[in-house]
Formats: sequence, structure tokens, C-alpha cells
Amino acid sequence: MPFLFILICGGPLHAQTDSLFTVFNVQQSDNKIILFFTVRGGIQCSGVRIQRSGDGILFEDVYEFPGVCGSPSSDESYLWHDPSPLRNRLNYYRLEVGSLGLFSELKTVYFYDFQSGQLFVQTNPCSDCLIRFPNERAEACEISFFSADGKELAVFVTRDERMQLTTPQNMKGLTFIRVLYPGGTVLRGKILME
Repeated sequence: MPFLFILICGGPLHAQTDSLFTVFNVQQSDNKIILFFTVRGGIQCSGVRIQRSGDGILFEDVYEFPGVCGSPSSDESYLWHDPSPLRNRLNYYRLEVGSLGLFSELKTVYFYDFQSGQLFVQTNPCSDCLIRFPNERAEACEISFFSADGKELAVFVTRDERMQLTTPQNMKGLTFIRVLYPGGTVLRGKILME
């Protein structure tokens, strides 16, 4: 009489693959996203695919390290630059090992496209938000906030590319933002303060 063995899994197998990688990092560097991962020594696999998603659910293959990965005796590291990340939004990445449907843990990074010279507010509307703007030369930028009727509410000076803002009492409702660079360049935006 034949024996039938059935394995039922409730989703991607993360536990086995997480032990394959000693490191898996994703970060923005300049105007690209860099992925770095290390396969634990003693483990070998038949290729690693890098997958990306804009929602953390539907993934597409964006690159493959074909052939054998890993080393029988030592950790082996891999580096890849995503040439076309999803701009001005959250990017989700995972690694798929071989063709077995084994996936690493998810890694996320928000990709800011500063080449467009835009001002970004994360989250909007907000009560505690992050304001990002291009400032590669670390210039002393003046960030001003104005009410809908044009009244100046607050002014800050920073040399950073970001500013964390927790809503002060006088900044409720529609608020306009102006970033003034030393050379006179101006970026403008608006935000709904809660």
C-alpha cells in the first residue's frame, strides 16, 4: 500500500531562510538603493533572486544572482544597487532562495528622489512628521511655516536634509512650508497639521 505524505504550509517559509543569511540590509545612498546580504558559511543554494514590491504583497523579480551561492567553508557577501527603485514611496525587498519558494524577511526603505528638487512631507496630514528636502552641500537652510492667511508661524534653520516636526499649538490646519537656500532658491510645499 503506497504511503502519502502531505506538507501544508500557511505562507512563505521564512524561518529556514532567515538562518541562511547572517546579514540582509537595504538602504538609500544618494539616488539609488543598495542591498547587501551575506550567506552563512557552509550553506549553498542554487541562485538568489531579489524581489521588490510597492505594497509588501505583490512582488516582482528585479535581479538574480544565478548559479551557486554561498561557500562550503566561509560566509559569502553580495552587493546590488537597484537602478530603478520606486520613487518617492516605500520599497519592500525580499530574497528568494533557489526555486523552492523560500523567502527572507522583508526589508523596507522609503526612496526619496531628490533629483526632482521637491519637498517631501512624511506623513501628511500629520501631528508628528518628517520633512525632507535636497541639501547635499549641507547649506544653512531657513525653513518657514505660514498659516493659510500668510502669517509666519515658525522659522527654523538647519544644515540637514530633514527636519522632524511635532505640531506646535499655533500650527493647526493647512500650513504652508518654505525652504529658503542661501543662494535664494526656494522650495514650497503645504501640509495639513492635526
